[in-house]
Amino acid sequence: MKKVVLLFITTILLFSCSDDDEKEKTWNEINIPVPTMSKMVMTEVEETYMTTSTAINTIKNEYAYTDNKLTSYTNTQSISIGEEIVQELSHQVTLQYENNLVTMIDSEDNKWIYTLNEQGYATQCTYTTISQVRQYNFTYTDGYLTQLHENITSINGTLQPENASHTLSLVYQYGELISVTSPSLTNESFTDYGENKIMYEAGETINYYCLPCLDLLETYPLSFHQCALFAGILGKPTQHLVARSTPENNNNEYTTYSYTFDNEGKPTSIYSRTHYSNKINTQNISIAIE
Repeated sequence: MKKVVLLFITTILLFSCSDDDEKEKTWNEINIPVPTMSKMVMTEVEETYMTTSTAINTIKNEYAYTDNKLTSYTNTQSISIGEEIVQELSHQVTLQYENNLVTMIDSEDNKWIYTLNEQGYATQCTYTTISQVRQYNFTYTDGYLTQLHENITSINGTLQPENASHTLSLVYQYGELISVTSPSLTNESFTDYGENKIMYEAGETINYYCLPCLDLLETYPLSFHQCALFAGILGKPTQHLVARSTPENNNNEYTTYSYTFDNEGKPTSIYSRTHYSNKINTQNISIAIE
């Protein structure tokens, strides 16, 4: 009888391994070409609160492309009360390409210099402001960004006294983003100054327009490289658009993502819905691609 049980268990294990091996063999990476477009505009409208009344904040992010290369990025915010615009803000970044270097300069004279590898992905970046220099190293696995390391020094070359080094880790499987582990900053006491790990699930829609997940645009220190993400120099895009994310070991909080498309298959909106234990936050971004 013991031999029969052992034989049964062995058979199950063999079939399980066979299924895993078969999945490894049958998975074929989808070839996602560089999308052809001259401009992509992402617009979000949200309520904000002024001293005496509620205002509408319209946030517009415009990415301009020449020969399928990102050449400029413009962020504008327009705050209005009723039909009156009470405040307007604008921030612009221009990009220049030369050999294996990509240089970005914003309207405040901050500068990013990226060094690209043979695949056209950044391996290093130096980001310089008036007061400090941030050095970044990027690591890839099969073309997907799996690590971002940051070192911060003051402009005179000394290390910042606190949080001078940070590492962001990303895990991909079969071309899909599985998890992102980010460092917590000192002002994020709710994470006990440890690491914050977010788990992701892919949907069924192929990511033909190489859209990054909304979470990544706000995840430190990748948040310093939004233009690089939309320029396509930080590795391959996910094979499919992200459908769900949740903090590790926290089933009470999760975010779902849904998308709409026009007749040509261009994305026209991203809608996210974040569920907390006591409330729900939503985000709706319209997209126009030319």
